[in-house]
Amino acid sequence: MGFQTTGMVSEYFVVDADWALKLPADMDPSEATLLEPLACGVHAVKRFGNPSGKKFVVMGGGTIGHLVGQALKAMGASGVLISEISTCRLEKAQEADFTTVNPLEKTLTEAISEAFGPDGAAMYRKEDWLDAIRLVSEGRIRLGHLITHHVAFDEYEEAYHLIDREKDRAMKVMIDISE
Repeated sequence: MGFQTTGMVSEYFVVDADWALKLPADMDPSEATLLEPLACGVHAVKRFGNPSGKKFVVMGGGTIGHLVGQALKAMGASGVLISEISTCRLEKAQEADFTTVNPLEKTLTEAISEAFGPDGAAMYRKEDWLDAIRLVSEGRIRLGHLITHHVAFDEYEEAYHLIDREKDRAMKVMIDISE
């Protein structure tokens, strides 16, 4: 709601009654705005399976990454390491008691070893990347159609205007650095 429709900024907004959920009376309305990205995080964790007792690396400490990490912890993960380059996002992750690493300052391998010992953590493995490459190479997964626009690097600001202007058509906007 809000990305592909006029959303909640409209004077009136129709929604199926099944999606109108009652929030606890003591829930802060500002915090309630984060329930949708949290639901995405909870869904991602559930798709993984039972995280209980496992250790995880979350790549990116933005809102979704942070909430995936919190969902992992809440659902029993024994450890969560957030990898992020933004100082602000690292600080927010530390406020939530995550182990953090800035990969510009320390390798992910070093950080995982320090945080979790020799057993490591559940994360995308090299095999996952190789499987992704193989699936695309075999033609079983198509990616090209998702790239809807190209913008030259020296006009990168236009990419953001384009996304805003064509939000119903822009899927993946590439900023070409080779031109």
